[in-house]
Amino acid sequence: YALLHNLKTAEEAQAKQSGKGVFQIMDEEASGIVPGSEGVLFLPYMAGERSPVWDKHAKGVYFGLDYHKTRAHMIRATMEGCAYALLHNLK
Repeated sequence: YALLHNLKTAEEAQAKQSGKGVFQIMDEEASGIVPGSEGVLFLPYMAGERSPVWDKHAKGVYFGLDYHKTRAHMIRATMEGCAYALLHNLK
């Protein structure tokens, strides 16, 4: 969630002009990317992994970036990575 706040800078001016929320604009941008983010994977361990696997040394990282990937790929991968981390915790 905090990482999405850092990615939102480019959308703030657009949000003011359109009357939409920043996260609504980011959702719309990410919706143009297919599930799986075309191979971009985000591990959301920005402060280590806390649950269900406790590892204070785990680090957040993006995999699969190349010159053809966009901010939309990173936004989608961030959303998916956080969702799967939550699912892993629930299971």
